[in-house]
Amino acid sequence: MAYRSRRPDRRRGLRHRGGAGAPRAGPDPGRDARGRGGRPRGCLGGRRHRRRPEGRGGGRGRGRGRPHRGRHPGAAVGPPAPLDPGHRGRGRRSGRGDRPARQARGAAVTDPRARELAAELSAEIAGWAKGTRVPSEHQLMARFRVSRSVARSALQLLEQQYLVRRSQGAGTFVHHRLDYVIGRNRRPSLHRTITESGGRARTFVLSVRQEEPPPEVREAVGGHGPLTRLERLAYLDDEVVTFLQEWFADGVAPHLDVGMNVIDSVEELLRGLRFQPVRATCRVTVACPPDRMCDRLELEHGSHAWSVDSLNLDEPTGRPLFYSCNWTRIDLVRFVCEL
Repeated sequence: MAYRSRRPDRRRGLRHRGGAGAPRAGPDPGRDARGRGGRPRGCLGGRRHRRRPEGRGGGRGRGRGRPHRGRHPGAAVGPPAPLDPGHRGRGRRSGRGDRPARQARGAAVTDPRARELAAELSAEIAGWAKGTRVPSEHQLMARFRVSRSVARSALQLLEQQYLVRRSQGAGTFVHHRLDYVIGRNRRPSLHRTITESGGRARTFVLSVRQEEPPPEVREAVGGHGPLTRLERLAYLDDEVVTFLQEWFADGVAPHLDVGMNVIDSVEELLRGLRFQPVRATCRVTVACPPDRMCDRLELEHGSHAWSVDSLNLDEPTGRPLFYSCNWTRIDLVRFVCEL
């Protein structure tokens, strides 16, 4: 009968008591015919060995008795701690929808070569049609003999100026914002203004209900009790562009929900009721809309947008008709005020 020598199991830090050359009869019970496998963990020759404390070595590649790296030898084992929201490591991507982290829109590009390249590209694409593909980073690198970081920073600067739009996986394209003109001689109609500027506008009614208005709306419109509030969502060339909240004075539009199912434009609806709406006051600012507005406009929370508040009167009588509070995407529309 063949004898095999018992060798210490170095992988688990177990030491053989009988010496390296002590004989042992019979095949190894923990190995198959090809010699693979090993004894069950923690036992040797039928004897149970004391289990090592949690957190100590004994695994492959850690050595005998060495504490586990990154943990105190006596520390309790638990679930891994969550990553910090600002973490930029390899474990988890940050940002909305697990999108890869990228340079913020408002971050300044300080590289003078990138700014020079952006100025040259801006002058070149000024006459290009909207939607024309802009050369990629690799094409810019080969054409202007610049590094990839310079080419990327130049395109980011053009995106910050709303001259191009970048789509992941599709490329970079020329972008032109629509000029929304506000003036005393302009009718307060969103559809008419967008159409005159070369765009195509559509609106969809979200809700029509009676509610108590905010103090600034009550001061502008007047009256007592709840007012009719109309919420709409406007699209510019099939892209959501504006969230509208309009408060109507008492008796102006008694069946507003029925009328908006027939006519999309509030200004045309009021003219059908023999009113002549004109814009009396208008205030345009840039601010961060509430999260609910950002969701409606498909913006990331904390983004900037146009905030437009206007009071519209009946021109012959001076009677307040409605007060409008709008949020408009700043990357699609540029407001132009004519005095």
